Amino acid sequence: MPAPRIISIPNPHSEPRREKVDLLVVHAMGEWVVLDGVYRHCTDHLRELGLSVHAFCLPDGRIVSSVDTDRVAHHARAYNPRSIGLELVVEGAHDDHSLFARIDDTADSPYTAAQYQAAGWWFRSQADRYGLAFSHVTPHSALDDRKQDPGQAFDWDAFRRAFAAGGDR
Repeated sequence: MPAPRIISIPNPHSEPRREKVDLLVVHAMGEWVVLDGVYRHCTDHLRELGLSVHAFCLPDGRIVSSVDTDRVAHHARAYNPRSIGLELVVEGAHDDHSLFARIDDTADSPYTAAQYQAAGWWFRSQADRYGLAFSHVTPHSALDDRKQDPGQAFDWDAFRRAFAAGGDR
């Protein structure tokens, strides 16, 4: 599988990595985050909150690199020092309520084939780099009971196939 197009929108909220990476975290968030009637792009929203993630995967399959994986991003609380995270971006403007409804809509999943392919490639690249297997990939919801991403609409079988195909690059 060829590499997806990668663009860079750096986020300064990171720190040096001191622990071995043993966890790859799948997140999801809205493309535009609506708070108090103000729309912020997901990259800006995390930065304004003092949070970060290593990358975003847009619905068209582009990857937005945000924090180098050699550094710790602030995306999964106590798991940050030993994890790498990627946000699957759900198209459109969302508050928490509308995002949770979308990521749990199994009849009309917000995730695209291009996202599965690109995210599978990206996670496989990280797994290869850090000597990890698919068993090291986990949903954000498994790490924090306040979270539900990537939700019930996320097709783990499609993602697993894309991860496996990522090794053919």
